[in-house]
Amino acid sequence: MSATPTNPAPALTAPEAELLARRREIAETGIAIADEQGIDAVSMRNIATRLGVGTMTLYTWIENKDDLIAVMADALADQMLVPEPMPADWRAALTQIAIATRDVFTSHPWMLSGGRTPGRIGANMLRHVDQSLRAVSGLDLEWPQRASILQAIDHYALGYAVANQRREQRVEALRKHDGNNYGAAFKNVAEARAHKARTEAPVSRGETANAIELRALFESGEATALSEMFGSPEQALERIKHGPPKIEGDFDDGLRWMLDGIAAMLERDHPR
Repeated sequence: MSATPTNPAPALTAPEAELLARRREIAETGIAIADEQGIDAVSMRNIATRLGVGTMTLYTWIENKDDLIAVMADALADQMLVPEPMPADWRAALTQIAIATRDVFTSHPWMLSGGRTPGRIGANMLRHVDQSLRAVSGLDLEWPQRASILQAIDHYALGYAVANQRREQRVEALRKHDGNNYGAAFKNVAEARAHKARTEAPVSRGETANAIELRALFESGEATALSEMFGSPEQALERIKHGPPKIEGDFDDGLRWMLDGIAAMLERDHPR
């Protein structure tokens, strides 16, 4: 693995240092608002109110809303950096990077909301990319293979964060029925939906056809695993819709399985 960068930080002029410090303060305030109220609540006016300054004052340091989002994203990229020096072992380094990536997106779920145009890439994001490249620099692989490994780990961390966000939303919806008892909430919701399906006529041809198909599927004995696991179409649909409860250690297990596969590939194709 390449050595940890040791060059001293370049000296900044007083105006340069103030510009960066002000932008960081505004970014952190925007992040706090987004964490509390969602990304739609982030505006120059709301940030100015929280900082106790006039809205126009912020435009001394921030160009526009796109610039604001870009500087917020780069501030969060700083949280994705792992402590230097990184582990010399590629598995340990990638593990730290994956955990840091997962934690940032899990702690700030609004970053996963769609509909925003990718913004400017900042210095902290480039630092994150540099760390990722250094983590696999010692592998006896061509660049495309190294890039594929990094992409797989990144996709796993981000995918886990997305799945976790959706799971939390589903669990929160179920809590409205039975507090924190996930099992009881799931059972009650499934039974309520089944009762409604039995006592109320479907409101559309699509629902009618779907109900017929589900009944035929379960009564035919074709879906043996679903029948054994859930018992009824209603319960199967409800569980699949809401997903499983949080499994302790599932991220670590999945990441270890991925790294084991990469290690096996290296041993097979590039034996020492």
